[in-house]
Amino acid sequence: MTRHATLALWLSLLSPGISSPAMADATRPVTIPGALEFLLPITQGEDYRILVYRPEGVPPPAGWPAIYTLDADRTFAIMAEFVRSQGGTPESTGVLPMVVVGIEAAKDGKTRRARDFTPPSANPAPGEGGAEAFFAFIEATVKPTVERIAPIDPKRQALFGHSYGGLFALHVATAHPNSYAAYAAASPSLWWNGEATMRADLRPLVAAHPKVLITVAEYDQADDPFTDRGAHADVQAKRRMVDNAQAFAARLTEAGLPADAVIFPGETHGSVIPAAIARAVRVISHEFRSSNL
Repeated sequence: MTRHATLALWLSLLSPGISSPAMADATRPVTIPGALEFLLPITQGEDYRILVYRPEGVPPPAGWPAIYTLDADRTFAIMAEFVRSQGGTPESTGVLPMVVVGIEAAKDGKTRRARDFTPPSANPAPGEGGAEAFFAFIEATVKPTVERIAPIDPKRQALFGHSYGGLFALHVATAHPNSYAAYAAASPSLWWNGEATMRADLRPLVAAHPKVLITVAEYDQADDPFTDRGAHADVQAKRRMVDNAQAFAARLTEAGLPADAVIFPGETHGSVIPAAIARAVRVISHEFRSSNL
C-alpha cells in the first residue's frame, strides 16, 4: 500500500462519512497558542532556531518571568504547553505564567550541541569546548532579541538543560552564577572531560545564591528492563550519572547552597524529559514567587 493510500485509509477510518480528499483539504498544522519562532546566527552560516512562548494577558510591571530551555526540539513544546495549561491558575497549580524560550541548532544539532554545550578545557577534543562562545551568544543576541518580543523580568530568569544541556547549565551556574536566578540541570553529563565540572569552584555560585535543581533518571545509571542493550548498561555504569548528580548536590549543600538531586524512578535518560521539565517549572515558579528577587 502506498503512503497516500495509507493516509486515505486512516482518514476514512477516523472520519466516517467524510471523503478523504475533503478531510485532507481541511487539515492544518498543529500549533501552540502564543508561540512563534525565528532564526538567529551564532556565526556566519550557522543559525539557531529560537522559539518563544508568550503568556496571554498583561505582563507584571517588572516583566514576565522566563525560562530558557536548550535542545528546543525535545523540550520546548512540552515546557510551553505545561506553562500554558498550568500557568492560568497559579494559586492552584503553583505554576506562574512565564515566557518560555527554546534554543536549538537549525541543522547539525548533534555536532553543534557537543561543541556548544561543553565547557572549555586545557586540551579540548575536536568539536568540543565551545560553551563560553554559546553563553555569549545567548547573553548578547538571544536575550536582547527576546526582550523586544516580550517584556522579561531581568531578576526572574531561569536556565534549563538536559544531558549535555544540563552540563552547560551547571557550567554557567559555576562560571557565570549571576546570569540566572535559577538553574535546572536534568541528567547532566557530569562525566564529560574526566568529570571536570564536578571539581568546579563553587564559591561564586554560593555567593550568588540562585536556586539550583538537579534531576536524574533511575536508568541513567542502571540497565533499563524495557530494553535489550546490555553493552549500553556498561557505559551508563561508567558514567555514574546518578552518583555524580547526588555528589554535586551534596557539594553545593556543604558549601552553603542547599540543593537536592531528585531521582525519577523507572525513567531512562530520554523518557525522563517530561518529568524533569514539570518538576523544574514548578520549582522555578515557587522560587520566583517566594524569593525577594
